[in-house]
Amino acid sequence: MRHRPHTAPALWAALAVTVVACTDVPAPQPVESPAASVLPRRAFDLAGADQARPCRAAPYRLFDFWLGNLMVVDAATGADLGHTNVVTRDLGGCAIQEHWTTAEGFRGRSLNAYDAADGRWHQHWVDDGFNDFTLEGDSPAPGTMVLSGGEMRTPAGVVTQRVTWTRMSSQRTRQLGEGSVDGGTTWTTQFDVLYDRRPQVTPAPAVENPFGCANFPRPHQFDFLLGTWEVRLTSAAGAGEPLAVTSVTTDLTHCLLEEQLTGAGGYEGRSFAAVNRLPLRWERTYVDNEGHRVFLAGGRQPDGSMVLAGTKRLAGGATVDLRVTWQPVTPDEVLQRWEISMDGGGTWAPELELTMRRR
Repeated sequence: MRHRPHTAPALWAALAVTVVACTDVPAPQPVESPAASVLPRRAFDLAGADQARPCRAAPYRLFDFWLGNLMVVDAATGADLGHTNVVTRDLGGCAIQEHWTTAEGFRGRSLNAYDAADGRWHQHWVDDGFNDFTLEGDSPAPGTMVLSGGEMRTPAGVVTQRVTWTRMSSQRTRQLGEGSVDGGTTWTTQFDVLYDRRPQVTPAPAVENPFGCANFPRPHQFDFLLGTWEVRLTSAAGAGEPLAVTSVTTDLTHCLLEEQLTGAGGYEGRSFAAVNRLPLRWERTYVDNEGHRVFLAGGRQPDGSMVLAGTKRLAGGATVDLRVTWQPVTPDEVLQRWEISMDGGGTWAPELELTMRRR
């Protein structure tokens, strides 16, 4: 659906725990109710992509050169470091997942996706050392990806990160990590490795990082979501089949809260959520197999609910502010409320309420 200028975006409800789809509706046509669009089929303008399988479009394939079962080699010496990285396509090509394991068994994962609305690639990285950050960027040339951001607190100060992937051959990719403590004016190398593609790799057995999240309270604030849930519109919470079933688990020594959602018609979604220690907030990325990506951030409220919010850019340049509340009612029921703002967060309008019931 194309966007029309000078009209107000209306929020289409997604069944997902984090997906919202928006479209422009010309006045005086009334805004359609959330229940009218259960799945986000009429979603963000994907710039001419195949709407049935939007992630077949060329921009979604720009990071495919990284895929594979990878052994990690020191770029300077050629020494095998013993680390592995398994990089796979997910959600019908709408996302790329990374599973990094060191020779010692420490682990990190990332969820990567192209967002057609802003024309950029985004990475959400979480590891078992209590690190969470997001990077964004693009591919300046075929076989190259440059993502930056991801501020981290170190003994040297706050470091901004820049990571460059370069295809060296069909069997080798270089990954260069750089850091800046002056806001990007100067950069120093943090790591420089080569990924050698193999038919298969055997990651080292996972170990529990003593500096991970399990023994800290904040990473447990979302624990009430752990389990498998049926998701329904609250107005029809006791009737009919659920709109979706979602499973929420933890990984990486409790540093990662991961969601896998399935719905009607082959719909799938995936989310990564973790605590970023620098701004001391929860950050959550949701990606689905229709090409949508939503990033939200926030934290726990005095009443025990979790409230995360974000700004979503729409195709055509418009934006909408989203706010989502997860309110535990009982150990087996959670209310999820969506609100939108069209004035930069000055006022919020209720848009959707879902009931999650434990299976």
